[in-house]
Amino acid sequence: MEWRDEFSTGIEAIDEQHQRLFALVDELKLALQSEDCASIYQFGLNLLSSYALEHFGLEETCMHVHKCPAAQNNQLAHAQFVQYVTRFQQDFQNDGFSHPVASELVKSLEHWLVNHICRIDVQLRVCPTVLKDLPRASL
Repeated sequence: MEWRDEFSTGIEAIDEQHQRLFALVDELKLALQSEDCASIYQFGLNLLSSYALEHFGLEETCMHVHKCPAAQNNQLAHAQFVQYVTRFQQDFQNDGFSHPVASELVKSLEHWLVNHICRIDVQLRVCPTVLKDLPRASL
């Protein structure tokens, strides 16, 4: 996945985290090409899930504190994302790894991430510029 200027929220810490999420999805794609793809993929998906939760916390706090008009929609979308990924992780544990299902998940994650950023997250641009002073992501 390639970062484009249209994805920018104007908040450096959040944009850096978005770029890291893109990189994690790319790592999942690469995992599917490895010989031991099941274990690498599971590790990568767990890492992505954990990182996304941390990112969602920062983003939701920013939107809430600065009364971003998209705050409620953002929180709902994040909850749906978490449910989707959690369901996949549970299926993986219960049914084992499926390359076609994992490939479809990667496509879904790419689509969700781009659409979410372009439709919801970029609305942070209308929030006060004080947000630009947030500390840089430590992840």
